[in-house]
Amino acid sequence: MKKTIQKTLIASLTMLLGNLAFSQTTIGWNKKYGGNGADRGHCIKQTADGGYIISGYTDTGNNGDVTGYKGGGDVWVVKTDNAGNLEWQSAYGGYGSEPWTEGYTHIIPTTDGGYFVMGESNSSDGDLTENKGNFDLWVFKIDNDGDMEWQKSLGGSLHDGATSVLLNGDGSFIIAGYTSSNDGDVASNKGMIDGWLVKLSDDGNIVWEKTIGGTWTDGFRNIRHTADGGYILTGSTLSNDGDLVGLNPGGWMELAKYWIVKLDNNADIEWQSVIGGTGKDHAQSIIPTNDGGYIVAGTTESTNGDITESFGEWDWWVVKLNDTGSIEWQKTLGGSERDEVRSMEALSDGSGFFILGTTQSTDGDVTTNHGEKDIWLVKMDFDGNILTNQCFGGTGNEIGFYGIESSDGGIVITGRTNTDDDGDVIGNSQGEDLWVFKLEDNTTGIEEQLNKSFSIYPNPADDMLYFSELLKNIEIYSINGQKIMYYSNITQLNIDFLDSGTYLLQAETADGKTAVQKIIKK
Repeated sequence: MKKTIQKTLIASLTMLLGNLAFSQTTIGWNKKYGGNGADRGHCIKQTADGGYIISGYTDTGNNGDVTGYKGGGDVWVVKTDNAGNLEWQSAYGGYGSEPWTEGYTHIIPTTDGGYFVMGESNSSDGDLTENKGNFDLWVFKIDNDGDMEWQKSLGGSLHDGATSVLLNGDGSFIIAGYTSSNDGDVASNKGMIDGWLVKLSDDGNIVWEKTIGGTWTDGFRNIRHTADGGYILTGSTLSNDGDLVGLNPGGWMELAKYWIVKLDNNADIEWQSVIGGTGKDHAQSIIPTNDGGYIVAGTTESTNGDITESFGEWDWWVVKLNDTGSIEWQKTLGGSERDEVRSMEALSDGSGFFILGTTQSTDGDVTTNHGEKDIWLVKMDFDGNILTNQCFGGTGNEIGFYGIESSDGGIVITGRTNTDDDGDVIGNSQGEDLWVFKLEDNTTGIEEQLNKSFSIYPNPADDMLYFSELLKNIEIYSINGQKIMYYSNITQLNIDFLDSGTYLLQAETADGKTAVQKIIKK
């Protein structure tokens, strides 16, 4: 039995003739969009009308679902209704390249009903009016119908880009990314590549910008607001000097590590943390927790240092930090092949968070891969227990870039697929298509379906469970429905040998009734 037993993934529970039946979260709707080239969705957000807005990439040209294509690969924005049906789409860019680099476009709704879009470009024509040099950070604002209102190229003579953006209450934007430049819009650079922060006004003008880093390669991947009015950022670093003196003794010789930076509301550094091993560790996303700490998720190739377990080539590495950046717990997830984290979001009910990524594994923690690369979704609670563990895809290659929780409690995911009408993927692909689908959460009412006619204590438990009465015909099931053990005529049970997670206990009570309860092994 694998150590990562899921905690509460029960789409439905029925009891028929004493047997348990389980089903997992299911896809509610499922759409593909694109043309005959490469099309992909990088970021998705829900809109005020209940639909969805997606930013991504296309190099299809003007065919299939794509219109407005300029050339060289464009930023592509797709608007759907609440069932994923296409309402409008538009390609934006110039005749150079708005690079397809995976995950490097971002979109957020603005307070006036429009959208702020962010990507990279080396164009100076088409929808762009200038290029500062090499690739610039390109930002633009569109209205509710996708018409461009303004656009800006930001950067210097070398490569500049960004990966995450926040909308502030005053309508301004905070952008986090990276820069190689030391001129143009970049006032200073501490080394090869620095983490770059830019604050823009609501019309795209720079309010301030700053670089953070050392002499080697540093960059930010994600930024979030914190409860104190500041910001928390995560990314990767190779530096051990500049702003990182004393934080990363191994420096570039130990490859990249997770880099976490806490800023106050003036964007001044309050504290930093560098964690990882001697391999490549790339932090992808961070979320604040209610206790003042943070969850960080990313990908690791390390097998030592702060990483205590490794499953294969690339693993997911999930870390809980306290309010000053020290590790409280950490967990590695994956199989023997490449597993990559793409995004992470907190669940609105406070029960935990979900991580979205890609897996090529078919073993370890990954048990439902459809073939090649699958989209991998894992929900966890804030103690690191797994709530949901599922793969989505077909026999081709699927990558999940971004997921959000919808207003009705589902999860909507966007990415790409080249699978033709098998597995979870409906319809033939024209090339590499943008894939967007919604997962329906069918766990509503599960508590009411559990018969609690007897008591179990303590629950959660480290080792011993005690029952309020003598129980007959006790069966313990994993969350996948696998029977693990059987006992009869006992009032207590040692579960020390079980792995941490949630199980279902079915038993016959003294009055001959069958009852089911959840038990949680710490």
